[in-house]
Amino acid sequence: MAEESHNTGSESLVTIPSSAPNFLPLTETRAVAELVPVYLTRTNYFLWRSSFIPILKYYDMFNMVEGLEQPPPQFLMDRRGKISTVENPAYSSWIKKDRTCMTLISANLVDSTLLCYTVGCASARDVWLNLEKRLAPVAKAHVLQLKARIQTLTKGRMSMEEYVEEAEDIADELAAAGSPLDDCDFVDHVLDGLPSNYDDLATIIWARRDGVTREELQALLLLQGPRRWDWVDTFYYQVPLFVFAVVLCLLVALVDPS
Repeated sequence: MAEESHNTGSESLVTIPSSAPNFLPLTETRAVAELVPVYLTRTNYFLWRSSFIPILKYYDMFNMVEGLEQPPPQFLMDRRGKISTVENPAYSSWIKKDRTCMTLISANLVDSTLLCYTVGCASARDVWLNLEKRLAPVAKAHVLQLKARIQTLTKGRMSMEEYVEEAEDIADELAAAGSPLDDCDFVDHVLDGLPSNYDDLATIIWARRDGVTREELQALLLLQGPRRWDWVDTFYYQVPLFVFAVVLCLLVALVDPS
């Protein structure tokens, strides 16, 4: 790009061009922010970041938050190479673009407690880095916690419907946190948590070369119905509770005949 010259009295000044003089109008930032499919929360940083980056790239702002697009000199230089007191128009444009980028990021912080992370930030890059520093470790810990939950999930005394629903809820939370489970891992975790009386079904599913989707697994499990040991568990766990309740009622009646 050719250098622009400005005449100020008897001197001719040189404008150092900006790499991206155009920017998103500030009045449109709210509408653009609504294009992002998810708002930033304390636990979904990775999902939000991957959804937000295409917006920044489209409006030529990603290099700003990455630190690749630096501001041009604030003041113009004269033909002798000396800095003048005249502000560089390219610098003014860069500042406006940076402020617009900061506003666009802030518009995605619907949780008011996250806005405190923008306080004291002088540029869009500062905001970007501070959000990463504060929220990435929290999001990572949340993902690890969810993975531990689904890896240790067992059917136990839950009905099959409750067990499958619990596994689905955890998988959905992982997807919302930006770390979705593929169908293969989901199927493995669910089958691992079934009691031994479902080993024959698990063997058949694992033997399928084309694998099983989450939806297919859910349908297969719900079609099975309670197995023999499910009824045994019900007997051993629920009958004693019933007997205890009856005995308690008899004792109350004996103590207070009225």
